[in-house]
Amino acid sequence: MSPDDLGGAVLRPDDPGYDAARVIWNGMIDRRPALIVQCSSAADVRAAVL
Repeated sequence: MSPDDLGGAVLRPDDPGYDAARVIWNGMIDRRPALIVQCSSAADVRAAVL
């Protein structure tokens, strides 16, 4: 998957906005995924999963 294939953003740990994107409602959980895909369509979800 290439970031150019997606309509949404692809965030890596060094990218601006990564920390804000990984925050969830339960503050006791602090995960650091290798990649965050902010999908903007069903096609984005499909590309991210593949």
